[in-house]
Order: sequence, then structure tokens, then C-alpha cells
Amino acid sequence: MAAFLIGGAAGGIVAGALLGAAGAAVFAVLGHLGIRSVATATVVFLAGVALLAAAFDLRLLPLGLPTVHRQVDERWLQRYRGWVYGGGFGFQLGLGVVTIVVTAAVYAALAAAFLTGSVAAGGLIGGVFGLARSATLFSVARVRRPDQLAVLGQRLRRFDPAARRGAALLQLAMAGAVLAMAASAVTW
Repeated sequence: MAAFLIGGAAGGIVAGALLGAAGAAVFAVLGHLGIRSVATATVVFLAGVALLAAAFDLRLLPLGLPTVHRQVDERWLQRYRGWVYGGGFGFQLGLGVVTIVVTAAVYAALAAAFLTGSVAAGGLIGGVFGLARSATLFSVARVRRPDQLAVLGQRLRRFDPAARRGAALLQLAMAGAVLAMAASAVTW
């Protein structure tokens, strides 16, 4: 479990730091082009991403969420030690997009890391994201038998609509907070 959590955080840090570096490169190019103030546009874009993510999670759009249909190879369970399997699985979840994506919040978090334009800030966002994504392991901490897992799976499916609404509400709150920050930064 510890390896899974550490792997999730590490995967998120790597993804976030890489995206933050890419954002920094884009902002540097914009600066060289003479575009000095991209802060307001960046904040508004992030709010737009959060609103779009909420629309996806509420299934308000006629499109499916873009994702890969890949899971971690379960043969790893027999091939590798538990900490290797746990760390590797957690790392892949922390990266965000190399396994099945079930919520648009994944894309919103990755966009936020990119839009920081900073390796450190992107890594921080990614690390928190990866840790949160891998913390879902706690939901199965008491499962010891296959029948318990089946019961838990049924319970989790019942919570799916509420979880989608909750994720959408958090994304809407993020959009509102980001827009409020942008509005307060504007000088009249």
C-alpha cells in the first residue's frame, strides 16, 4: 500500500513537472513574441477547462471522455514483488492518462499543471493529484475475499452518480475561484 501511494505521488510529480516545464516553454515563446501578459488569459483558460470538465462529468456533452482502454498488467502480481507491483501500478495511476480515465478532473488537473508554467508548481499539482488518485486504494483496505470485493464494487457503482456530481461541483468551484482571482487582479 505504501509503495502504491508513493508510486502514485511520484507519477503525478513527474507528469506535473513535465507539463509545468512544457507550459514554461510555451510562455517563454509567447514572451519572445512580445506577448508579456498572459496571466489573465491563462486563468480564464483554466476556468474554461474546469467548466468543460464539469460538463463532461455531468454528461452534458454528447461526446465520450477521451481515454485509453488499458489497465495495468495483472500478470505483474505473479512476476514481481508487492512493492514493485504497487509502486508501478501507483506510478501509472499518478501519470493520469496511461490507464482508463473515468473523470474529466484528470484532464483539468493536468491542464492546471501545464498552465502554472513552472516545474515546481506543476510537480506540486501533479503530486497532490497522484496521491489523491492512488488514495482510492483505502476503499479496499478491508477486502480480504473475492465476495467482499464484489459487494464493494456494487456499493461503489451506486455512488457513481453522486461522485460524478461531486467532482463536477468541485470543478465548478475551481472555475469560480479562478475567475474570482482573475477579477480581483484586474485593475479598473
